[in-house]
Amino acid sequence: MLLTSQPQGDHIPVLMFVEFVAEIIMNCVIVVLALWVITKVPFRNDFHINLRISIINIYLVLPIIAVVRTILIIDVFADNRLPVFLTSVAERLFFWAQTALWFMQMPSMVERICATIFYRSYLHWSARGTSAVVMLCWVSSILTALEIIKVTPSDMYIKTGGGTLFILFVYIVIFCLTWKHYKNRKNLQNLNERYQIFQNVQTLYPLLWTIAIELIHNVATMIEVIIYVFVILPKNDLVEYQILFGITNVVRECLLIGYCIPFFYFSPNRRRVQFINKMTAEAQNSNKLYFKQLERQW
Repeated sequence: MLLTSQPQGDHIPVLMFVEFVAEIIMNCVIVVLALWVITKVPFRNDFHINLRISIINIYLVLPIIAVVRTILIIDVFADNRLPVFLTSVAERLFFWAQTALWFMQMPSMVERICATIFYRSYLHWSARGTSAVVMLCWVSSILTALEIIKVTPSDMYIKTGGGTLFILFVYIVIFCLTWKHYKNRKNLQNLNERYQIFQNVQTLYPLLWTIAIELIHNVATMIEVIIYVFVILPKNDLVEYQILFGITNVVRECLLIGYCIPFFYFSPNRRRVQFINKMTAEAQNSNKLYFKQLERQW
């Protein structure tokens, strides 16, 4: 949906004005949080280089969505006085970036599959394979946006929804396999293998969070499309359209903010404290077990 049917300038209803201002504020928050993640992740030495590349690749799209959406809102406030070329590019970028956000999930999924299957040697892998997958995703999304690769809106919804469910399924399988390896880690004598398995478990939590948000976004989009096609379109009611449009935008911005939360919650310091507490608890349990065994022998 475009902004062309929206009331312009001084004719903007109060509720829509509030919604636009809220969107601008949330978009500023999205840009700050996304840039924070992009600048901090490269220094996360507890992440493999391939994982860092995959995460940065996802979060590069978020500021683009926020900035171009803000440009479109400013154009409404300015009575369409911004250059036509600028607003045209912003609209195309806005819809491309929303699709690209899904495309950019692919490298992280491939990276985690490799880390799970080849955990014995993955610690020494280079970044060439992940870089190639990232470039392939960017080329595919750009060709789709330029309509060189023809995809109808209905096909895009089906592929995005089905693809998200597939990615979620793959991550669940990866998590189960990783957890199985983690439970059997004491049988491994190689410290590199034990370290890689521990890292695989720890890094899956934020990635599962982003996939869950993507799934919620797809469900919300499908609900929006159903309401638009079966409720609003037959009535041709501009007010209901504006309400739906506003709710959709606010929900999207809230979900994009949620994208950045995992890297605040799953921080290295928090994980280090949890690891120390766990090791302390295991040591205490081992001491208690030792003294109980000694007492029985006595």
